[in-house]
Amino acid sequence: MSHPPANSFRTKTLAERIAGIVPGGGPFTPVRRAFKPLFERLLGRRRGGLRSVLPGGEVLLVSPAFRHVTWNCDEYEAFRAAVRPGDAILEAGSNVGAYTMLFARWAGENGHVYAFEPDPMARRGLQQHVALNGLGDRVTAVAAAIADDGARRLRFVLFESSGISRMAGDHEEAGPGTTIEDVPAWSIDRFCRTRGIAPAVIKIDVEGAELAALRGARATIAAAGTRLQLFVEMHPRLWPGLGITAADIERECAAQGLRAERLDGGMNDLWTVEGVCLRLRRVPTS
Repeated sequence: MSHPPANSFRTKTLAERIAGIVPGGGPFTPVRRAFKPLFERLLGRRRGGLRSVLPGGEVLLVSPAFRHVTWNCDEYEAFRAAVRPGDAILEAGSNVGAYTMLFARWAGENGHVYAFEPDPMARRGLQQHVALNGLGDRVTAVAAAIADDGARRLRFVLFESSGISRMAGDHEEAGPGTTIEDVPAWSIDRFCRTRGIAPAVIKIDVEGAELAALRGARATIAAAGTRLQLFVEMHPRLWPGLGITAADIERECAAQGLRAERLDGGMNDLWTVEGVCLRLRRVPTS
């Protein structure tokens, strides 16, 4: 399954190009770390952020500390077509907010984005991006993971790099560059029920915990019917560590009346390609 590469939709600054000449790793690592705060202040000195211009003309400011943020072109087009002004959007696994910013822009001043991110580092990037782009009145950042309906806390693997933290396996222990912490958890159903929310769009990117997220959203998905725009990024490489299989995901989709398809409308390689977002359509009942 092929899909367009990620794109930052900006040209690197002269300072970034010069810094790119300095090798990473080895004896250069301490030097790069020492100058990192100064370098980030230099990058943000003019507008407070780096300017990305996306295909639809959306201008987003990117935090210098999280300047490697990118967007996938297939996802951008699919999400842009899905969101309407005034929509409530639930984003499970927002990372540093690449799509949170766009969702908030597209939903407008009468819409709202509920952005879940349990990783403190990634959440810092999310909060910086929301503030930089003046979207604080349209975004609620939730410091919690998404799970099934019975979970209130989860064992979570936190990595030094943001964007890959995930739910820990039952017997998993911390390894090099990781820590395992308990984090708060919500199911989508419990959160929506508690807040009185009926999301029009749900995006799930939970690094292997897709089955738990879907199980915890059964009532919300059923109530929305065919109106719901539901997108789930699949991580089959991580499923064995959580004790689940592609067949488990398929059975859950079938039980909920959901048909998976690629964002280009295709039906091949649905459960085998790592890190690819699928659209789950509610099949109308006769």
